[in-house]
Amino acid sequence: MVTTIMQFDDIRTSDKELKFTDLSGGTKTITYDGSNNAELNIGGNSYKVKVDGEKIKVDLNDDNTIADEVDNITMGITAKGGAMITFEKYTDNINVIITTLGNNFDTSGDDEVINFSIVKRANEEVGIVNVDGVYLFELESNDDKKMGLTPYGVSVIYDDSGNDAETLTLEYPLSQRGAQVFVTAGDVTTITSGSSGTVETISLEAIEIGAAVLASEISDVKAQNMIMVGGPCANEVARKVIGVDVDKCAEGFSPGKALIKLYDTGNGNVAILVAGDQAMDTRAAARVLANADAYDLTGNEVEIAYTSLTDITVKTVT
Repeated sequence: MVTTIMQFDDIRTSDKELKFTDLSGGTKTITYDGSNNAELNIGGNSYKVKVDGEKIKVDLNDDNTIADEVDNITMGITAKGGAMITFEKYTDNINVIITTLGNNFDTSGDDEVINFSIVKRANEEVGIVNVDGVYLFELESNDDKKMGLTPYGVSVIYDDSGNDAETLTLEYPLSQRGAQVFVTAGDVTTITSGSSGTVETISLEAIEIGAAVLASEISDVKAQNMIMVGGPCANEVARKVIGVDVDKCAEGFSPGKALIKLYDTGNGNVAILVAGDQAMDTRAAARVLANADAYDLTGNEVEIAYTSLTDITVKTVT
């Protein structure tokens, strides 16, 4: 299903024409009859339009009727990525509700809901109020601009810095968004066996709160023990540790598989790579490491294959 957003631009009473802009590209002009009726054809569907002075009324829900006075109407669309967007129209405002179902999360839980209201103000001005469901941080450089990120990874930017109406920009991910980070750890103990010195197990100290940082915040990849989340195409720290150029960063990765691999970075420190070809592949590897007691993690490298985050197999790479 495709949702089309049409912007009403102008009415030319002399020619009985209505002009619209398709916000995905293109324009459309239609004519209305002597009874002020018209039809707007979009994607093979026809929607009734009624001209009321310099305004129009549209059959938005395609029920083939237009009420003279519509105080309450609800419409819903589903956006790419799975966002369920509901518009609740009342007399002077529109409530917008954006819902992410709990089963879209890596670990199923409650639905995530963002809502706000578009209100009519004096002098035909429009405003955005009551943004709820996401914590917005005020920027130090601009106290009229706020930003936030939901647990699912919906980016929200609220801007009231201009003379025009406030703007609210939402960026919705195609799947749950994960951070590209590495985690520093304390002392490392390795146990080896055989003349080859193959690492059989690795034991890290408990990681304290606040030990996770962005890859861009580390300058020396040999200065500490690390768990690197995200492969060399997405994580600069991983790229430096592995020693691969950007144009070859995808080599060795394939969809539906991931790996956990131990690297000796020198100075008595090691780095563990947790990565896959796609974001969901990396999540599968991270889940294995987070639940290491449930899997046979031996050797320097293990390969992860999965059909879902609850159906994961682990194989030691020899």
